[in-house]
Amino acid sequence: MIDDYDPDPTVYMPLARRNSEPTARREWLPYASAATLLSLLIVVLASLAFWLETERTRERAIVYTDGISQLMARSIAEAFAKADIQLQGAALHYADEQARGTLDAGRFNAWLARQRTLSRDIDELQVLDARGVVRYGSGNPEPLSLGYREFFNAARAQQAGADGGGLIFAALPPGAKGEAWELVLARRLTNSDGAFAGVVFAKFPVDRIARIFSTVDVGDSGSVVLRTADLRQIVQHPQPADSGADGAAPQATPKLLEMVRSYPEGRSYQAPAEHDRSEHHYTFRRVAGYPLYVTVGRAAADFSANWQRTVAPLVALCGLMIALILWGSWRIYR
Repeated sequence: MIDDYDPDPTVYMPLARRNSEPTARREWLPYASAATLLSLLIVVLASLAFWLETERTRERAIVYTDGISQLMARSIAEAFAKADIQLQGAALHYADEQARGTLDAGRFNAWLARQRTLSRDIDELQVLDARGVVRYGSGNPEPLSLGYREFFNAARAQQAGADGGGLIFAALPPGAKGEAWELVLARRLTNSDGAFAGVVFAKFPVDRIARIFSTVDVGDSGSVVLRTADLRQIVQHPQPADSGADGAAPQATPKLLEMVRSYPEGRSYQAPAEHDRSEHHYTFRRVAGYPLYVTVGRAAADFSANWQRTVAPLVALCGLMIALILWGSWRIYR
């Protein structure tokens, strides 16, 4: 029966309506593709900006720690040079008095005491004879034998020259009673015939180096350390609160030992700190002319404040741009 016939609706659907749905599906693809590509481009550019800012932050940390290490190494060398002026003066005065045969213990001790007061860079100024016995000094010292000391044997082994054989440096570690390190500067004394006559030496106070280190800012968890050639710690600023009940100085880290073996003159590197395992930037540098190293460390977080201030607005801007692109694409499509 004709009334019961239910024709296929797609057969009698108008041609324009049948073609509209596939066309609509095809129309949104260009907008979505364009929005996706633009968003990816923004993400790539933002990632590049993050990486460049991270590299700049690392470079700033290297420049800072390297500059501080250079300054501290130069300051220590200059302080030693000033103390050496006192030694050279004492050696010349001794040689002059001896050559004229007018060397008097009382007058020479008084002269050494006056020289000692002229410089804050030395604690004592003393003279050992050819056997290593203390004969003269700024504080009227007792005649102790120091012939076993490293600096005395080094001076005796030197060849006499126009400058008396050159400056000798020795770092004497603390004894069993926990005394502080002793830094000794010494010069060879010679008779008029060039024979070995003894040693004039001065003790350089370790707290003088601590005062030099205290002039720079290394942050709350940073440090400036003076170490021997074999990386034993002499003095650190600031002094750590958890240095141990026995007062023992912390040992050099494996990373520092490795870096010094590979780069004996100095290098910058990044590693976790031993006391809190936070990431730190370090630079170590040899003190020119002396068997000493200065190491400077500062927390990476101290240099990341600028990075964080730069990154936060950049992330917000990227998110806003991507949202605007998606919204604009949708509006154009509609």
